[in-house]
Amino acid sequence: MFGEKEWLETKYGKKYQRKIWRKLHIGIDEQGFIVAREMTTHLTNDRSCVSSLITQAKAENAHDLLADGEYDSHAVYHCLKEKNIKPIIPPPKHAAISSVTSPTLRDRTVKYIKKKGYWAWYTRTDYGRRNKI
Repeated sequence: MFGEKEWLETKYGKKYQRKIWRKLHIGIDEQGFIVAREMTTHLTNDRSCVSSLITQAKAENAHDLLADGEYDSHAVYHCLKEKNIKPIIPPPKHAAISSVTSPTLRDRTVKYIKKKGYWAWYTRTDYGRRNKI
């Protein structure tokens, strides 16, 4: 494990020799209590943790899932839709709409951000709640 400086050097192109880091994925409730957690290596895709975190958090009590852009994918949106959980995840700037005739929630999010801007979406979804972590 190492600090932010080394992580950034590794992320942006510096070759590393046997340096690894761990990522702690956590889920919190409205009061700020941890209800789910998973530790992974730097090689694990963030999106692969969603199902486990939802199971730990007892999905029947969850209404929204606020996550950073690393969790953005059609698979995550589909998983959350099956559990009646509203995803509040910012798509990347290059995100494209997958269907014009039958747009998904992710498509509508991408369209809204392209039309009104990120900060309008941030305010509309109250994405700032994520800062409790």
